[in-house]
Amino acid sequence: MARFKAFAQGLVLTAIACAVSAAVSFWGLKRTYYLAVMLPVCMSSYVLLAWFTHLRKTGFLAYYTPSTESVTDIDEDKASGAELLGRRDPSGLLRRRPDLPDNRVESFLKNPIPALLWSAFQLALLATFLYWYFGVGASYYF
Repeated sequence: MARFKAFAQGLVLTAIACAVSAAVSFWGLKRTYYLAVMLPVCMSSYVLLAWFTHLRKTGFLAYYTPSTESVTDIDEDKASGAELLGRRDPSGLLRRRPDLPDNRVESFLKNPIPALLWSAFQLALLATFLYWYFGVGASYYF
């Protein structure tokens, strides 16, 4: 089920990339040749974004170190606000609402890497199909 969910989220990202690529190539640059250029550009930007997200999650970058501190118990003095001092997430923010496991946007934002990679794969297949069967990108004057 998780693979189908990531595939569907990747399909949404593919539709966005196709819409942007078509708008740039047809309305902006007035040539279908640029559709064959913009689709691989979107594909490589999705792969690059997935790679940077992976590096950030693993703590490869020096300025980001994921902490595994446990949350302290709530003090007895609830009126002073002291119980909120230990209730911060790793980025230092207080949670305003509970985590909802069935929220699709939050699950995508927690781990966008599978959806980005599925979308890059779908864009590669689409660009290959457009070139092979319709000749989009084969000549500049199409």
